[in-house]
Amino acid sequence: MKILFDIGGSKIRISSTEDGEKFSEPIIHDTPVSVEEGAELFCETALAIADGEKIEGMWGGITGVWDKKMEGLVYSPNMSGWVDKPIRRIFEDKLSAPLVVGNDSDVVGLGEVHYGAGVGSEICSYITISTGVGGARIVDGLIDRATVGFEPGHHIINHSLINKEKALAYKLDVTPASTFEDHVSGTALNKTTGMDPRDVVDAEIWERLAFESAIGVFNSILFWSPDTVVIGGSMVVGDPAIPIDRIRHHVEKFANFLPHIPEIKKAELGAIGGIYGALVLSKQFPV
Repeated sequence: MKILFDIGGSKIRISSTEDGEKFSEPIIHDTPVSVEEGAELFCETALAIADGEKIEGMWGGITGVWDKKMEGLVYSPNMSGWVDKPIRRIFEDKLSAPLVVGNDSDVVGLGEVHYGAGVGSEICSYITISTGVGGARIVDGLIDRATVGFEPGHHIINHSLINKEKALAYKLDVTPASTFEDHVSGTALNKTTGMDPRDVVDAEIWERLAFESAIGVFNSILFWSPDTVVIGGSMVVGDPAIPIDRIRHHVEKFANFLPHIPEIKKAELGAIGGIYGALVLSKQFPV
């Protein structure tokens, strides 16, 4: 039996597959604060799912920036208790099984390309706009090679300069640097409105978010040159949500100098996109 999982800042989803083609109904838990608690909960759930069967390995995604050897996280704003810990060793010791792991956004993007809105895409930019903003480049059905992973949510939209005198002399913006994530994430919306995104009904706010999302999506098109852009996450697939047609509208305006504008689609796999991606990983990287 193979264990499939998706560990995000708020939820852990754990499933299994016997044949590599379909998976069991995921079991969902709140994500524990510490990696030790998380590994204990994961182990208990995985063993219950296996019900005495041998666990061959674990495949899935965990949110955050991984070190080069994929041994642990070096940064994860929503999972600080998991940072600088030997995640691979902890999980493998708990279940006596190998771990194949990636960034959660990468794995969800992989699922969308094989089973969701990105089916048929040769070069896909996957962007997720949720509590934070993440994403990945999927090429020929594989997560693209990278030195330290993909973090499109952290690319800077507005810059700042330390030397304010020089900035003023050149009439440059001296406000603090702000990222794509700072503009459109659920966390950002909560900070600017004081409300849970699900309670924001002002259409003008959602139109502003569509415009600012389009800036990040447009930049991803310039950086990654995809044939398809798939956008997921609760801020896009939830209700209310950033309207995908308005993102597309603004991108088309920005990109009018390009000979071809990629298809821009809403993600289709919902909350279990990471499990679909883990299923693909289990076939691409058998242990």
